[in-house]
Amino acid sequence: MESPELVWPYIAFAGCVAAAVLGMLLWRMRNARRRAEARVDRLQALLEDSPYGVIRCRPEGWRPNPAAAAILKLDPDRLVPPDQALARFADRHREAIRESAAAMIRDDRPFEMTVDTDEEGLVLTLCGRSVEGDAAIWLRDDSASAWLAEQYTEREDELALLRGVLDTVTHPVWWRDRDSLTIAGHNRAFRDMFGGDERSRSLGAPERATELARLAQRTGLPQSESRHIVLGGDRHAMDVLESPVPGHQGIVAGMAQDMTALENLQMTLAEHIAVQDQVLERLTSAIAIFGPDRRLKFFNPPYADMWRLSHDVLDDQPVIGTLLELLRENRQLPEMSDFPAFKRQMEQLFTALIEPREDLLHLPDGRTVRAVASPHPLGGLIFQYEDVTDRLALESSHNTLTAVQRSTLNSLFEGVCVFGRDGRLKLFNDVYAGLFGLDPAWLATEPHISEVANYAKGMLRTEEDWESLRRRLITSVSEPAARQGRMNLVDGRVMDYAYVPLPDGQCLVLYLDITDSTQVERALRERNRALENADLLKSRFVSNVSYELRTPLNAIMGFAELLRLETFGTLTERQKAYVNDILVAASDLSDLIGDILDLAAVQAGFMQLESVEIDLAAMMPEVCELVLRDRPLTARLTFAKPTRPGRVLADRRRLFQALHYLIADAARHAPTGPEAAIVLTEEAGRPAIRMTVPLTLADDSAWASRASGNPDLDIVEHALATGADIGISLARSLIHAQKGRMEVAEDGVTLICSFEPAD
Repeated sequence: MESPELVWPYIAFAGCVAAAVLGMLLWRMRNARRRAEARVDRLQALLEDSPYGVIRCRPEGWRPNPAAAAILKLDPDRLVPPDQALARFADRHREAIRESAAAMIRDDRPFEMTVDTDEEGLVLTLCGRSVEGDAAIWLRDDSASAWLAEQYTEREDELALLRGVLDTVTHPVWWRDRDSLTIAGHNRAFRDMFGGDERSRSLGAPERATELARLAQRTGLPQSESRHIVLGGDRHAMDVLESPVPGHQGIVAGMAQDMTALENLQMTLAEHIAVQDQVLERLTSAIAIFGPDRRLKFFNPPYADMWRLSHDVLDDQPVIGTLLELLRENRQLPEMSDFPAFKRQMEQLFTALIEPREDLLHLPDGRTVRAVASPHPLGGLIFQYEDVTDRLALESSHNTLTAVQRSTLNSLFEGVCVFGRDGRLKLFNDVYAGLFGLDPAWLATEPHISEVANYAKGMLRTEEDWESLRRRLITSVSEPAARQGRMNLVDGRVMDYAYVPLPDGQCLVLYLDITDSTQVERALRERNRALENADLLKSRFVSNVSYELRTPLNAIMGFAELLRLETFGTLTERQKAYVNDILVAASDLSDLIGDILDLAAVQAGFMQLESVEIDLAAMMPEVCELVLRDRPLTARLTFAKPTRPGRVLADRRRLFQALHYLIADAARHAPTGPEAAIVLTEEAGRPAIRMTVPLTLADDSAWASRASGNPDLDIVEHALATGADIGISLARSLIHAQKGRMEVAEDGVTLICSFEPAD
């Protein structure tokens, strides 16, 4: 072990060495720090002098370099709050920048975004980076790049628009390469027409297509030609145009138009012209066609015949002026004071006429010619002449007939209107317009039936739905069928109408105002109804009274019969005579009451009749015998038996009763001298009885008129005046109830009673 004296020197030496090393390290560290600070200063200076904007983000604030301060309009080398630094950015980007910067400072998260500023056209790209807690945002002005991108997009859109426009063009369009002159692009019509076939796409022979394009490229002028190519097995005529594009040296564009339809149309037109010439040759109207040079190009035989011109003159194609002078010499033109002005006017038609012009020419020979001048599709004029002399005379006659017809219609009491097959009003009279309050001027415009119906909507009184009624009215006119009816108007008027289909399919409608006659008819019906009710009331009254009289009458007849039989004692001769008179009077009164009951039953419709077949020839002698047996007559009564029986269908008992009353009354009214004749005969195929009773005095009324109930007699018939009158009334009622008829013959004294035949 060494001694301590030897150790200390070593320790001292080691300390010196350590101090030297430590000093050297410190010196190097100071040098390194100075170099680092110098580097930082140089980097700081570089950042400050950098053309790019830089913002150093620190917790106490953001420090922009001069470039960033110039862009953001801030003071350089000063800390500013983030909100102030972000003031120039667009509102929609501020929050995103703030959040990205916070994430970069907090989490060392880099970011990059392109944002807009409040200055129009200024676009910045922000790049945020963080290194060991030191964060910075780099600003790059990308306005030019953004403008270029926008311009590029616009050009792309314009190009797409131009391509779309070209695709809408129906003709094939293409453009060629500058060097090879091959087709470099085309539109949709080109693709649809030529497809992918190279030979087809070269528009015929390739050398011809290239030569036309090269000629246009060399001369700088558009070049065109017509070609025929085959597409899809069909031959097409094409017009091809090759033209240099202005502003683009060497670029040639082309267009093709399919002229096949036009070529076919031209061929068809030539055929039509030939056919038209043949048709015009066969027309009866005079036709002349003048070309643009005013020479006659075509005429048909009726033209030469109408104007009395020779074919040799017309075949030389004279000008219109020469032709007019020739017609004037032949007196084939109307008389005029200034012929040169007329000729100039006709020549001016070749340049001034647009629409057809029509004139009437009144020739010296009395003819009237209708002349129509029209422009010809191929230039020039076409003249059509028609002799309308006979037609004008016919129209004049027709107009006169129409005026007479109109006057006749207006003089009618009925409203008349005629609707055509199209449902429009063709004819009407003033009465029709007055009935419905329609304006004649409006009716003259031929309104449709639907319009007329709408106008009359508020005038008709009906419970039917208006639309249904309107459709029915329209159908009645458009599909006419013969029918008639009656309608009521809201103003109280009543009209009869009738639909009459005409042979030509039109519909004639007639209206007649029957308001007055309807009111009279209604009053008569009401009066008749009142009379019927009064007659029925009378019949019921008579029936009730008759029943009330029969009871005491039966008692009188019973007691009189007891007295006649001397039940209560013997009667004197005078008493017996009184009793017999009482019985006869009571019997007559009983018969009268029975007749009154029968008359009431017949008039009230209560009597039951049993119809059987009856021979009048066999019944009449029985009736006459009964009449003669009942009471003696002062007049003579004769009956002529017929050669053949007259069989009728009636109730035997009631017919016998009616004839008994008639013949008895006839015998009663017959004068003493002449005889009353009864004859069986036929009237209009019906068995009949003719009863003739001569007049007593010249001024007496005939029995036949009274018996038939003639209302023209100036007398008042009291039905209940006498028993005979009641019998006559009952006879009339019974005969009428069995379908019989009573009428007076032409001589005025003969009553004819006819009955329903049995067969």
